[in-house]
Amino acid sequence: MSSILEEGMLLWLRLKRFNQLTQIPHKPPSSFSVPVRSFSRSHQSSETKNKIERIVRVINDHPFPDQPLQTTLLQNIPPSALSTIFVESVLGRLFAAHSNGLKALEFFKFSLDHSQFSPSSDAFEKTLHILTRMRYFDRAWWLMERIRSTHPSLLTLKSMSIMLSKISKFQSYESTLEAFEKMENDIFVGRKFETDEGGTIRVPKDAFSIFP
Repeated sequence: MSSILEEGMLLWLRLKRFNQLTQIPHKPPSSFSVPVRSFSRSHQSSETKNKIERIVRVINDHPFPDQPLQTTLLQNIPPSALSTIFVESVLGRLFAAHSNGLKALEFFKFSLDHSQFSPSSDAFEKTLHILTRMRYFDRAWWLMERIRSTHPSLLTLKSMSIMLSKISKFQSYESTLEAFEKMENDIFVGRKFETDEGGTIRVPKDAFSIFP
């Protein structure tokens, strides 16, 4: 019994430290990407911007889940168009528009299913944040597990922070502790993170700076 109590206390202390490290001011919603990417997107051609807006409208207007969205995406997006910037830009617009999280996930899955596309941590984190903001935690866990299996390099402390912060906001204390354990034991298995003297994981202070 004492070992269980000690483990629970350790998790509580780590979670408390996690919350302290991530209580920082948010940037305005317009600050959605690092400066280099913002610069490149600001110089997108009008044609590219129009294509992005058209796909965003297609996704938002689609009657998913009553009808499959993947088929419509295949009809409207040639595989050659699935560049990193294109996918990130579409997800950024979906995020800004507070679009349905399940539709955003379908779009990201569509991009993952094309072998010539190399997903970025930015696209993954945007999708994860859209899902958790709408409390689709089951799908968010599914996404993290898929990324762990297929693109483990995309799993960062920022993605951990996004997930845990929303769970702690919307779910119970016990659920938050369980989520922390799941991160350590199932998602970030074998990963080494910077810790303080007490063994607490240090979450980067800018972990939430991109997302409002």
